[in-house]
Amino acid sequence: MNRSVGANYTLNNNIDCSATINWNSGQGFSPVAVTYNGRFTGSLKGKNYNITNLYINRATYVGLFGYTGTSSNITNFSIINANYNGTTYLGGIVAYNYGAVSYVYFKGNITGTSGELGGIVGVNDGPISYCYSYGKFIATTSGNVGGSGEAIAVFPFEEIFQKIRYECSENSECNKDESCVNNKCIKWFDMEILDFDSPVKVGEFFNFTFF
Repeated sequence: MNRSVGANYTLNNNIDCSATINWNSGQGFSPVAVTYNGRFTGSLKGKNYNITNLYINRATYVGLFGYTGTSSNITNFSIINANYNGTTYLGGIVAYNYGAVSYVYFKGNITGTSGELGGIVGVNDGPISYCYSYGKFIATTSGNVGGSGEAIAVFPFEEIFQKIRYECSENSECNKDESCVNNKCIKWFDMEILDFDSPVKVGEFFNFTFF
């Protein structure tokens, strides 16, 4: 993604990042877009897939994304069992965020020496919704732990993962037996009409929405 920070990306499977602990002479994964001038302005749609065992050990702008612009849209995936280390500006998803982040879950450990770190973002100036983080987030000297900024709207874990499976924008982002309706993947099934008083003839089928 660093080659084209304005493009639109989609996850098509789960990704095991266990090997990143040995990358770049111990620095691990290189975050996407780590400068303001080179900030990420595209989109990443995760289709409810998981990124596991991601390791990062760098100075600043530590996260899957280092810096995101106002037009960026990051949605619908989880980062699980991650370990991040750095000094400042560390976020589970984005280190320094100006864009939209929604329907993401982060589980892992984040340690910084001077703060500005959080489970979803380190510093925020963009809309965040339906996100959840869990783990150890530690600033060893001083600073803000939990993320700093404005316009943060984080909702309870139960509401995200029980009432709403995940958001979508088109049918291709849902399973084969689902359709995207009002930005939610809805499962459809066929039901035979057995009531003789029904206006639909016996033996005919029609779709019901399953909640």
